[in-house]
Amino acid sequence: MRTLFIASLLIASTACRKDADVDEDGVPDWADCNDTDAEVGPGQVELCNGVDDNCDGEIDNAASDATMVYADGDGDGSGYVGASLQACEVPAGYVEVAGDCDDTDANVHPNAAEDDCTDPTDYNCDGSVGYANADGDDFPACEDCDDASAAVHPDAQEVCDSVDNNCDGAVDEDGAEGGTAWYLDKDSDTYGDAANSVIACAQPTGYVADGTDCDDLAVAVNPGADEVCNSTDDDCDGLTDNDATDATTWYADLDGDGSGGDQFSAPGCDAPAGYVAASDDCDDLDAQSYPSAAELCDGADNDCDGTLPTDEADGDADGFLGCSDDCDDSDGNVHPAAAELCNGADDDCNGAVDDDAVDQMPFYPDADGDGHGFSYGALMFCEASTGWSAASNDCDDGAADINPSADEIPGNGIDDDCDGIVTPFTVYGVDRYSGELWAVNVETGEVVWTAAGLGEMIDVVLAPDNSLYVSVFSTGA
Repeated sequence: MRTLFIASLLIASTACRKDADVDEDGVPDWADCNDTDAEVGPGQVELCNGVDDNCDGEIDNAASDATMVYADGDGDGSGYVGASLQACEVPAGYVEVAGDCDDTDANVHPNAAEDDCTDPTDYNCDGSVGYANADGDDFPACEDCDDASAAVHPDAQEVCDSVDNNCDGAVDEDGAEGGTAWYLDKDSDTYGDAANSVIACAQPTGYVADGTDCDDLAVAVNPGADEVCNSTDDDCDGLTDNDATDATTWYADLDGDGSGGDQFSAPGCDAPAGYVAASDDCDDLDAQSYPSAAELCDGADNDCDGTLPTDEADGDADGFLGCSDDCDDSDGNVHPAAAELCNGADDDCNGAVDDDAVDQMPFYPDADGDGHGFSYGALMFCEASTGWSAASNDCDDGAADINPSADEIPGNGIDDDCDGIVTPFTVYGVDRYSGELWAVNVETGEVVWTAAGLGEMIDVVLAPDNSLYVSVFSTGA
């Protein structure tokens, strides 16, 4: 209808304009791209003929007889239906056959073989595969002995559950998880060899659950056996002849005198170092005390007979014996280690009385016999003797009248009382105004004291001019 409409318009237009239409197709030559061919003109159907049939300026475009072609990206001869176009000629990279479900893999196309049950790929693009994995355990049904259980497949751990978990054809074989360790018991003593074991769900014949036997070839050797003195580790504790049932009791000989005491003992098949069979030592810390030893003067029962000689006893409990060096075993303060005292006794038993006594005191030479000694040349004595004094304050041991007890004589130039001061003569005067007496040092002129009469101290009264005027009129002592 469209073609007839256009032709009618052209005829009408031509009739009005009286334009030429050589091919008499109803389209004037000015509107016809080929006015010599009635098959060519606007509104004609484009065909695959190398001609612009519809005068749209393009040749064979959208031709009505064009072929549908499909992109063949993997070059396997089958194109992808999702990438198609119509063309008069097949372009490079395109084919006329559709149906490729994976145009990136040349192994996948409608004609591909599909015979591997372990491969989940749809090679022939028919929508189905030979691969099956119903339990989702990553193993195809053709390799899985139970495709309904994800716990059963060739890589599964065999466990003790009466199922062939690893698809090896055996059920609960040795090494299955959850199995028990069983140990070979060669000597049938119910204790197995730890070095020879299996892991099994059930106890194998000749195996036991205990693997602590240290000698699986000796029925008498196992952890339940008694240890005896035979140089063998009978009870498998890693020790030989320890705590043996037939062991001997040995006693420590601490002092090495050949006799042991009963304080420390140890059982053993052989005597431990420092132990002996006898336990009759009465003092195992004294090598001189043991049965049959010679009695010594040491306060000890050397021969272990339970008694001591009378003179070997310490009668005064001062730690020294009468048989040796205590000169008075009835007095605990008299013995060789005692301090000598000024008491008229031989306290330290050295044969001398009061010699070098610890309580001696120093006495000083008193050459003038005045009862006061000189501070040099002191000696230690228990008591004073003639020519010695306990005092050391005499300043002149050659003069009996000079000592701390003597009276000081002024003006004689001597320190009579040993106080370090020599008293000079005193000059007395009278104050011309008050009549008070003044004592003046004749050597220095210093006013020493004032007195009303002689000896009583009074306040000093100065002259009106604040000067002291003294008239010397007499001297006195």
